[in-house]
Amino acid sequence: MTFYHALKIARASGYHRLFCYSDSQTMLDLVLKGYKNYHCYAAIIANIHDLLKLDWDISLSHTLREGNACVDFLAKLGLTNDTKLTVWEAPPNDMKELLSSYTLRVAYPRA
Repeated sequence: MTFYHALKIARASGYHRLFCYSDSQTMLDLVLKGYKNYHCYAAIIANIHDLLKLDWDISLSHTLREGNACVDFLAKLGLTNDTKLTVWEAPPNDMKELLSSYTLRVAYPRA
């Protein structure tokens, strides 16, 4: 569901080229390799397919959770939030250290 909304926001914001990384291989497989019409997320996946067919360049790739720490942070933050959608003008304060680590290319070993 989050991926679908992210694509809608990117499209509405006028982006024409996206590089999307997900630590969910299952989600990527459903979107890229197909699904059964009776799958519980079939309607959302069909909507994602419709968005992917539009005139823009989108690359979908798998990444390890350790390589996607900011997204993991936001996902966990979302679990504690009752709001359906939150858009930040700037990153949350607790996420700034993660962003600094990305900038410095700090490696995170797998646990």
